[in-house]
Amino acid sequence: MKVDSVLIVGSGSAGLIAALSLKKKLPHLKVIVVSSSRLGIIGVGEGTVPYVVNFIHQYLGMDECRFFQEVDPVYKLGVRLNWGSRDYFDYTFSQNQWAFQAPDLGRPSGFFAQHGHHGIDLPGALMEHKNALPTRGAGFPDLPPAGSLVAWHLENKSFVAWLDRACEEAGVTMIDGEIESVEQADDGSVKRLLLRDGRRLSAALFVDASGFRSE
Repeated sequence: MKVDSVLIVGSGSAGLIAALSLKKKLPHLKVIVVSSSRLGIIGVGEGTVPYVVNFIHQYLGMDECRFFQEVDPVYKLGVRLNWGSRDYFDYTFSQNQWAFQAPDLGRPSGFFAQHGHHGIDLPGALMEHKNALPTRGAGFPDLPPAGSLVAWHLENKSFVAWLDRACEEAGVTMIDGEIESVEQADDGSVKRLLLRDGRRLSAALFVDASGFRSE
């Protein structure tokens, strides 16, 4: 079956990231997002891992400067755990935190963590000295490709607003409406959506990003 159109239900971060990704990678694809403005946006903090940073800036190629101007995320190097027999323990996002082996050591760094664990890798050293990021010249933070060590904590409303603008600029069709019912084909697959205002929407592929409602 040739997929030439995708309809996504839900305009939270999951639905909009799906829409933006499809449209950026397959510009010819007709991508529609359906959601109700009456539902509003959840105003909470959103935690990420480095894969999200790389996905937005590297894979999708979204402008780094504009993102930081509009979303204003907080950098995350890892998680500091304040419990247990140690004074604290820094778990960083680096995959080499405990696998790195210095030339003069006979074992990976994780072997020696029982004796000393502060600042074992670059993110750990930055956390230890209460610094955010290294710089790449002119005072700019060192983000991807070194961004594999960095994640974000951001405000969900700002993130969703940025995603919404990015989707519209990419050519995603945004429809404000509430789903009345879902019409299914004989094989049980979704055939079309019926909105409360009478509109009927069909597509070759449907993505449910409506969260707990599972529209």
